[in-house]
Amino acid sequence: MNHTFRLIFHIAVRDIKERYAASSVGVLWSFIYPIFFIIIYWFVFSKIMHVKGISPDIPFLPFLLSGLFPWFAIQEGIIKGTSSIIERGYIIKKMPIPNEIFPIASNISAFFHHSIGFSMFLIIYFINYGFPSFINILTLPALAFMQIIFSIGCSLLLSSITVYFRDIVQIITIALQGIFFLVPIFYPLSAIPDKFRLIVQINPITNLVEGYRSIIIFNKMPDLFTMLYCAVISIIVTVIGYVIFSRLKHGFADTL
Repeated sequence: MNHTFRLIFHIAVRDIKERYAASSVGVLWSFIYPIFFIIIYWFVFSKIMHVKGISPDIPFLPFLLSGLFPWFAIQEGIIKGTSSIIERGYIIKKMPIPNEIFPIASNISAFFHHSIGFSMFLIIYFINYGFPSFINILTLPALAFMQIIFSIGCSLLLSSITVYFRDIVQIITIALQGIFFLVPIFYPLSAIPDKFRLIVQINPITNLVEGYRSIIIFNKMPDLFTMLYCAVISIIVTVIGYVIFSRLKHGFADTL
């Protein structure tokens, strides 16, 4: 088990290094990119479009970023995790190592990359608008853990199928682009018509986003249903993903 964890850590670190392999400033881009990203969004939505806040006390930009950064981590983690097995096929065919480590490591590296920007946003926002209660702050890691578990579960499922059906990568990329607009990131959940709201609320990513916003923007503990729903769905998706992955992985070496 310890050997497996070391492999996951090693591959995740390698993925992070490969992202900036040809860069002169290296990992510093993980800090430069979100700063530039936040400035651009602030300029576009505040100075050009003059988008009004959700309320007089809640500007639009913090509302947007509190959901957008978690979405970026989930999206990249699932996409990279889905293609991780076929991209590392040359290793799988040569070395008898647990194949599960590749989609897991892909999600960890994606989470690390976007958590830097998310952390910078949180620091800036809390300094300007006040810190949430200590209990609420402790809930953020719980949401982050459920987020990682959910994206890993999706990646295990999709990466195993992708070995036999390569179009899955393109399909999931398009699907996530569509799902992005069905998650209340640019708009509040209350803006969705009642007849469509249940469909949006079923999406576990919606509940994760609402959980983050509840703590960051409203300084409130996410309701019990949101937390339980995220936990249960994350566990179910991970179990299903792992079971299917375990059954299909025996043919990876031959198919790849």
